[in-house]
Amino acid sequence: MKKEDLKATLHTLELRIGDPAVRGSASALDDLLHDDFLEVAASGAVRDKEAVIALLAANPGAGYEPQDLQVLPLGGEAALVTFREPAAPGRAGSRKSSLWVREARRWLLRYRQGTYSEG
Repeated sequence: MKKEDLKATLHTLELRIGDPAVRGSASALDDLLHDDFLEVAASGAVRDKEAVIALLAANPGAGYEPQDLQVLPLGGEAALVTFREPAAPGRAGSRKSSLWVREARRWLLRYRQGTYSEG
């Protein structure tokens, strides 16, 4: 897959995860998150797939749109995505890193880490 196509694909998937309708749907999240998904939130909390789905289903929030998205292909069927999640009322901004892997012809979010950011 060309880097431009990969970036477009992963940007679309990151937009889906930021969409409140997707964030509030356990089945939609289940389709996007790897079974071994792990998140280290900006707060330092560590959550697995089940915990993230439960948390977001209970409170999907207003959602977000990734800014300054960059994609680094890692060879084979993996890519690192970095982006900025802007601050919103009641929520600090953050920088995010996402590890996406391609399995069975679809991309799945395998790992995500966030860090609070002012910008």
